[in-house]
Amino acid sequence: MSRNKIHKKERKILISAQLIPDGSGDTIKLGFGGVNGPRLFTKEGDLHTKNGKITKYYERENGKNKVVSQYIVDDISSNTAEMALFNGNDVFYVIDTNTDIKHSLSACAIATVKQNYITGENDVFFESYVFNNSSKYPSEKIAIKNLIHHIELTTPDLIGRCITIVTDHDLGFHMDYNNLQKPFIGDYFIPSYIKLFYASSESIDDPINKIINECDKIAARKLSKFIQNLNE
Repeated sequence: MSRNKIHKKERKILISAQLIPDGSGDTIKLGFGGVNGPRLFTKEGDLHTKNGKITKYYERENGKNKVVSQYIVDDISSNTAEMALFNGNDVFYVIDTNTDIKHSLSACAIATVKQNYITGENDVFFESYVFNNSSKYPSEKIAIKNLIHHIELTTPDLIGRCITIVTDHDLGFHMDYNNLQKPFIGDYFIPSYIKLFYASSESIDDPINKIINECDKIAARKLSKFIQNLNE
């Protein structure tokens, strides 16, 4: 058995929670309420139902934490990760990009995840495309902005409703983007009905990480094939 397989088997995914917007960043006791998912309690045992940030992570061999997903919930007492993703809708989006700096090209893969009320499972639809990026902005930001414009053009009925976009980019600024405290790209602010949800492409046994991992693979194949055709 390889060392990587041993490491993967022994990896323990942990969960922490923080209250928002007091800014203290203090982590307090995290409980689990069956189907209601993570819940926060004060030291006195009182249940918190304020805005909160839930983070899933594991500890690397160097002692530093690797975040695998992070999301904001309005009511910690009743929101699970899936509820935060759907935000009362029946659809959310997952996006990832791969970039070739030499050719100033990037490939983007998007997964549209829809609730299937008949089977009880989520349906996932993948699509991808290649675009030129000779600008100063990261390809991930351009791809997310393009996705927002696509949503506005093709599904105007969703505009105004809370839509979640899952990305592995810019974790440290998601709260600022979601609260319209910081422009997302240039002077562009993401619309107030768009919420960013962080998930890494780490291959762990969590559906959202598996989907963004698949997006990463699709984008890599798309870009590689495109560049191969250019060189033929």
